[in-house]
Amino acid sequence: MISKQSREIFLKSRSLQWALTYCLRQQNHIVLNELEDLILEYRGIKYLPHVLNYPRIFEAYDRYKIEELLPTDIVLDLGANIGSFSLPAAKIAKKVTAVEPLFSFALKENIKLNHLLNIAVIEGSIGTTKVNCQEYKGKAKILPILPDDATFVRMDIGGAEWLTDPYVIITPKVRHLELELHFWTREQRKNSKEFVSWMLVLEKRGLNSIIRRSKHGHWIYISADKSYKEPKWIQLRDGSFIGRSKEGWNEN
Repeated sequence: MISKQSREIFLKSRSLQWALTYCLRQQNHIVLNELEDLILEYRGIKYLPHVLNYPRIFEAYDRYKIEELLPTDIVLDLGANIGSFSLPAAKIAKKVTAVEPLFSFALKENIKLNHLLNIAVIEGSIGTTKVNCQEYKGKAKILPILPDDATFVRMDIGGAEWLTDPYVIITPKVRHLELELHFWTREQRKNSKEFVSWMLVLEKRGLNSIIRRSKHGHWIYISADKSYKEPKWIQLRDGSFIGRSKEGWNEN
């Protein structure tokens, strides 16, 4: 039986091989560790297959407002993973700095595959030496400083955002922010002090927000821009990006 996710992958990628591989792996029938002859492509960007991370190549368009990028933008991508945002962003923006603690090798290989010369990779983490979120666990070195010239920031660091200083991430030069906030524990969902701190910094920097909240409050996605007229909340009706939620995902 073809799963809903497999059908979605097939429709997006036009790759029957990829969709079947995903479907079989989900049913524990097959695990492919060697996919050397397969190159995945989505919206003109090529990716080497990664057993854990290949579904993420849709993220730039499914989760974030990549269409807000300008050719003059300098992008800071925090939690770049295998390049699902950094690579398409580099096709639009002037320069991209991709920060990634665990998968920098795969990220660099994908950059080479696409012959992109305007991406700099920084291997490291912000906020913590222990990467511990849903899919990923590992150790990383903490970066002492981050580039402070970014005009566009995307950040998905699996919960470590609560250990970072919003003022360091949202500098006065930032005109647009794409941010994923994780509420892994019940205490985090009850105590909104850290969330309020992020919102206060956005307000101080003159950025208004479109905030999307998952059904059970485990994720909040924020798109903030100096051109947005007023803050707006969107309550997703089910999971983060499942089914009918997508109808409202890119509403302004």
